[in-house]
Amino acid sequence: MNKELLDFCFDTESPEKNYALASWYENQGHNAAGHTYYQRCAERSENDISAYKSLIRASICYRKQSSRDHTEKILLENALNLLPNRPEAYFLLSSLYEQRKEWVNAYTYANLGINCYKEEV
Repeated sequence: MNKELLDFCFDTESPEKNYALASWYENQGHNAAGHTYYQRCAERSENDISAYKSLIRASICYRKQSSRDHTEKILLENALNLLPNRPEAYFLLSSLYEQRKEWVNAYTYANLGINCYKEEV
C-alpha cells in the first residue's frame, strides 16, 4: 500500500493529504480518481492558492480524459473566480477554446492571461 493512501486513511479531511493522494493517482494515470481528490482538496482548503492549484490540476485530469471539456471549463472558471489575477487558468481556458476552434474566446482569454502575467513580472 502506498504512503499517500495510508496518510489519507488517517486524516481524510486534510487538504494536503487529499492533494498528495490526487497527485499519486494522476501520476499513475488514474485521472478519474485524481480529479476527485483534487476537488476534495479544493473544497477543504482554507488557502486560496492551494485551492486554485487543485482546481487547475483537476481540470488537467479531465483534459487527459479528452471527453469532458464542459467540466474542465467549469473547473477553470471556478479557479478564475478564486484568484482572478493568476494567469494559469486563463492560459488553459484559451487552450480549451482553441481546441474547440472558438477563436474569439481563445484570443480573449489569452489576452487576459497575458495581462495577469505582466502584472506579476
